[in-house]
Amino acid sequence: MAEPIVAPTNLEGTRLTTDLTGRLVDVLISQGLDFIDGGEVTMAFCDSERVVAGPQKLIQKWIIAFLTKVGTVQANDGYGTNFMRNLEQGRIQSDADVRAEFSDASASVAETLFAADIDNPNDDEKLGTAELQDFDITIDKLSMNIRITSQGGPTAEIILPIPLEV
Repeated sequence: MAEPIVAPTNLEGTRLTTDLTGRLVDVLISQGLDFIDGGEVTMAFCDSERVVAGPQKLIQKWIIAFLTKVGTVQANDGYGTNFMRNLEQGRIQSDADVRAEFSDASASVAETLFAADIDNPNDDEKLGTAELQDFDITIDKLSMNIRITSQGGPTAEIILPIPLEV
């Protein structure tokens, strides 16, 4: 079992170097982690000249689609999920709710990514599966451990912390 990592910096605990020749790349939105007051982690946009491809690109695309609320992207009203909206509206109250809402949102992300990657020849950038391994919900945070596997085989376990309004 891979060690959990905070996405999207590493895959299975190691840094990857990828030959980007002939590949489409995305701008890297998160570069490392900054620790603030009491060890909390804050993620921020990084320098725009950094790019990402391969499994890290897949993880980044998955997280963005999962956290984006449906209807908030003008160019694509169907992009995203209802997970964050349901969480904010208090519809996710129990362990069963977390699992059900994750399942629905993950299926929506899979459908979005499959459609977007139809012409992508790189299997390490195509979603195989995304599985909720474990989660912890407290009064002020939902932290989910998610295993993402590409069609090319690489697997990453990410920790996705989501602060909750109290």
